Amino acid sequence: MELLDHWLLSSDTHIVEPPDLFTSRMSKRFLPEAPHTELHDGYECWFLEGRPITRVGVPFRAGDRFKVAADRPLRLDFATGVEASGYVASEWLRVNEGDGVYGGIVFPSVSMIMYAVPSTELLDDILRAFNGWIRDFADTDPARIKPIGMVNVDDPVDAARRVEDLAGKGFAGALIPVAPPSERPYSLPEYEPLWAAAAASSMPLHLHVVTDRNPGRYGHTTLRAALKVNDPDYHVRLALTDMVFNGVFERHPELRVVSVEHEGGWLRHWLARMDWHYRYNLSLTETRLKDSALPSDFVAQSVYVSFSDDQVLVADRDAIGVDHLLWGSDYPHSESTFPKSRQYAAAQVDGLSPEDRKKITQLNTAELYGFEVPSAPPPKPTVAG
Repeated sequence: MELLDHWLLSSDTHIVEPPDLFTSRMSKRFLPEAPHTELHDGYECWFLEGRPITRVGVPFRAGDRFKVAADRPLRLDFATGVEASGYVASEWLRVNEGDGVYGGIVFPSVSMIMYAVPSTELLDDILRAFNGWIRDFADTDPARIKPIGMVNVDDPVDAARRVEDLAGKGFAGALIPVAPPSERPYSLPEYEPLWAAAAASSMPLHLHVVTDRNPGRYGHTTLRAALKVNDPDYHVRLALTDMVFNGVFERHPELRVVSVEHEGGWLRHWLARMDWHYRYNLSLTETRLKDSALPSDFVAQSVYVSFSDDQVLVADRDAIGVDHLLWGSDYPHSESTFPKSRQYAAAQVDGLSPEDRKKITQLNTAELYGFEVPSAPPPKPTVAG
């Protein structure tokens, strides 16, 4: 395996929300309902709607992947279980730089599962608080930390305004639920203002795992292995198929949508099935794309796939085009390649041309989000691994 000699850029990193993020930033009206932490069964947990939704230590698992189960910290509370690199920007930069990662796109952690809050107004205030915090975090070094703002799609006209507002504040893109309410899929024309605003403001929209707008269902809490394995990419395929067959990418060729943390080994088969149904399923004859275009053509035009560990996707890179593949470390979550990102990123692109290796692990992310990276190679690793 040929190791990489350039800085990595991560298309998928996260922060860990501090316990006072919402109680210190939400409006007085919603403060009694603000997400907060309490002790529960020996762990500090996030509480919402009067019940625990997840443990505070769950998002910070940097390096745990490479330890045997008995050696993984319990992370009982925020103070002892979450390292500063999860929520202090200068430490986030230092630790990732030691892992060979020059900068990254930054997503929320526990805030993502809060899309399940039933109340539209409460969710709006939660997202406003998070967006303000992550903007402050990124302002430590805007050239290397590119934040993604959260948007509620309950009112697509309002969502369009919020996308425009995020663009004006220098956000790198917007996060929308990968699973909108079941009665309001992304195939409906009511979402047109959102697509138009994102395209006009050059704001990539992001579909990230566990961002379900499914009131009361806070994340994939089941322990059933079959659902853990198969559930995530099901939702992103539904969302993207709805958008393709509704002609969203045909009407808005400038729109960019990024699939995040669903990996992508499913991509080639999904594209083939869309094209087959478009050609031969007689119940879909009302859906006609321009000229002789196929659904897969619009995916190759407008969709990017962020992945961490998926050599099947890399082998099938021609299905969407190598320019639309984005490597990410997923720092500091349990799937993260930290502190071995240099080795794992190199393994993902092993055997590709030098140009394609650099595209997937640096240049594509730089182009999509406006990073500038130093021409000098990174120093020798300072993080064990």
